[in-house]
Amino acid sequence: MYYDLHPQYLPGKLIHITDFLSGTHIKGPVEKDEEVLCEMVHSVSRHISINEKRETELRRESAADPVLMEVLRFVNTRWHHKESNVPVWCQLFWCIQSDLYEEYGLLFHEDQIVVPMKLQEQILQALHEGRFGIGKTIGRARIMFVWPGISSDIEKYMTECKVCEKYIMSNRKALLIPHPIPTLPFQKVGADLLEFAIKNYLVVYDYLSKWLKIVSLPNIQSNRILDALKSIFSTHGIPRVTVTDTMPFNSYEPEHEFEFHMLSSHRHQSNGTAKKGVGIAKSILRKSKEEYWLALMEYRNTPIIGLGKAPAQILMSRLVRTRLPVSTNNLIPKVALHMKSKQELQLKVKSHYGKKATWKTPEFQKGQSVVVQKGKVWEEARILGKHKAPRSYIITDESGKIARRNTKFLRPSSRKVQQEAVGHVGSDPRDGETSLNECSEVTEWMPEQQQ
Repeated sequence: MYYDLHPQYLPGKLIHITDFLSGTHIKGPVEKDEEVLCEMVHSVSRHISINEKRETELRRESAADPVLMEVLRFVNTRWHHKESNVPVWCQLFWCIQSDLYEEYGLLFHEDQIVVPMKLQEQILQALHEGRFGIGKTIGRARIMFVWPGISSDIEKYMTECKVCEKYIMSNRKALLIPHPIPTLPFQKVGADLLEFAIKNYLVVYDYLSKWLKIVSLPNIQSNRILDALKSIFSTHGIPRVTVTDTMPFNSYEPEHEFEFHMLSSHRHQSNGTAKKGVGIAKSILRKSKEEYWLALMEYRNTPIIGLGKAPAQILMSRLVRTRLPVSTNNLIPKVALHMKSKQELQLKVKSHYGKKATWKTPEFQKGQSVVVQKGKVWEEARILGKHKAPRSYIITDESGKIARRNTKFLRPSSRKVQQEAVGHVGSDPRDGETSLNECSEVTEWMPEQQQ
């Protein structure tokens, strides 16, 4: 190894620690040891583990790179004492100057090769062949290579990768947005379909009282579903809002005196109350078979955990008579409102859910390029506008299909996508909040298990 030494005289009385080499230094000129140099170059070549062609390419491009040539000049002579005296393009190397050295035309930082700018794209492609995550790729690169901004270059390169964007992980949990608590029974209900033992059922679940209704259906055509809903509403009154999934409830007739709130596809948590009712109904059907009406009656007389009142007491202010003996006083109507308990329970659930919700939902703009999750892959799409429901947007995919999606299944596209005009977008003067909020005009993608 050769060093550029600058000895300075110091009187012996000031050298408190004796130095053996000061009295046994080599006298006369020193010749280069070619054997040591060959062994040293062989060791470096074996360490970086590259073929002769790539090594030659690295040397050639390093010699043609103006920044590396300037850095090599400083390495072989001397760096300035102040960073401000170093050219701007070399200042990023000034802070690591003590770890830089040259080996036959290649610039090294410790055991890492400093890659010239022209070959950085090739190195990025080679690093990304395994399609690993950003953290793993950066960790692997730092073992072998270095250049200013290598971590940000790797992150940018990987976020623009179409394959990685297609198979990216699902979005994490976002904060819970609870439904407003209705003030009256059957003011707001959730409805959903249930298939059990090759039979179809309509399940209606009251948001306030948790009253559960199960109706057997000959088929799931929209007219059959509406007839079943009318029968239920004729008993308990017409609700103001009925929360449902999109299919097949998007075929409703608008002249009815109740409003459908249809949720975006695959986001079943938005109608968690109805899904809870479906789970209870399926459990009753599984355990009771044909006599499910008896189990359903007992469920309506059983207090809800956390509320202390049964659905029958909240809805009808009394318990209903069953096969079990009951006091007559319990059958006398008594108003059993529980708004305070309901609100406390909702706040408790929201607080517990929020402990694991770490994802901040993004806001999208009209015309923005995004990717939408379909199953386990992400595909390109574009935002047409915002839906009136929270965290919901109307999008169009590459095939031109229009659908509504929750932000749970949307991500901003990190790749450089050309701003291509969608044929029917913007051509209709009604293309605004009004038309985008009409769920019946949106073609929804069915989940895989329903296709």
